Amino acid sequence: MSAKRLLAAAWRVNRVFPVAIALLLLVNLAGFLLFTQVYSPHHEDLKRELIQKQGLARQARLQGKVVLPPQEAYRQGEEGLNALNEAIPDRTEFTALIGEIFSLAKGAGLGIAKVGYQPKSLPERGLLEYTLDFGVTGDYLQIKRFIFSLEQSPRIIIIEKVDMSRVKETDRESVGLGIRLTTYFKSDIS
Repeated sequence: MSAKRLLAAAWRVNRVFPVAIALLLLVNLAGFLLFTQVYSPHHEDLKRELIQKQGLARQARLQGKVVLPPQEAYRQGEEGLNALNEAIPDRTEFTALIGEIFSLAKGAGLGIAKVGYQPKSLPERGLLEYTLDFGVTGDYLQIKRFIFSLEQSPRIIIIEKVDMSRVKETDRESVGLGIRLTTYFKSDIS
């Protein structure tokens, strides 16, 4: 019996069976094409990316760099943010900050006539940002000592701007320093 007669006989006996087999063959062919044309290249790209990242991690370890897993990096970031939040004082400490700046200037042999300040509320962070402007006059070594003491302060003080100019005093030349600092305090709104 030929293949043609066999198909014709199967068609007469049960028409659902040959249609189901043809559909299964088409589904199988579509699955094969989908795998070879879509998934396999994407899988190869992912495999190449993984090998590249493993090589970078291996190279970083050989160079002594620490490569943290994402969970550990996140945990350390959280700890850093918590430490930063604890280091930011309450706004009632503003007067103490001004006193500390005057004390640091005096320790460097400088005097501050007045401090201008501009508060700015950052409600999304629960903070107050204070910008402080003031000037001092003294010799270069005194100015240098004062800037160093500001940088060493345990407070969060950001030196935003420094303007230096030569000042001719009666008996000697001095340096005039205009300085702008920024610092943060916790606001009452939390």
